[in-house]
Amino acid sequence: MPHSKSLLAGLVLSLSLPALSATPTAPAAPYPAAKAGEKRWQINLPRQRDEARYQVELIIGKRLPADCNQRRLKAELDEETLDGWGYPYYKVDGDGQVMGTMMSCPPARAGATQLVMGESRLIRYNSKLPVVIYAPQDYEVHYRLWTAQPRLQPARAF
Repeated sequence: MPHSKSLLAGLVLSLSLPALSATPTAPAAPYPAAKAGEKRWQINLPRQRDEARYQVELIIGKRLPADCNQRRLKAELDEETLDGWGYPYYKVDGDGQVMGTMMSCPPARAGATQLVMGESRLIRYNSKLPVVIYAPQDYEVHYRLWTAQPRLQPARAF
């Protein structure tokens, strides 16, 4: 009996050791290189204990001269699937047009820029695959992590 307990403890320990590893894994799928005029952005997410509680917000934008107007980039993030692998990746769809207010602004600081953002998109958190985004050369990709509380709140019926 004592031998079976130590064997069971060793098995549990050996199964839990890979989960403690912090080394990133290489991408499993061969994502293509960016086309001319594009950049490929890649986000490698760290492992989380309960990844179902997390989401990733992808935010695309473009740096433009700063002023007092509210502006928005006319661009969308489309999800596509890597042929033969089934893995998702994202592609920016838009012509770079900027919509905004047209207020008369005081002179801006010389050389000041601001990030004009387009559509943001929430995607499922998955640390096993990189998040790959293809965007025009002059765009930027940012991201933010969202976490749900572990405790569920009851709803009230009326």
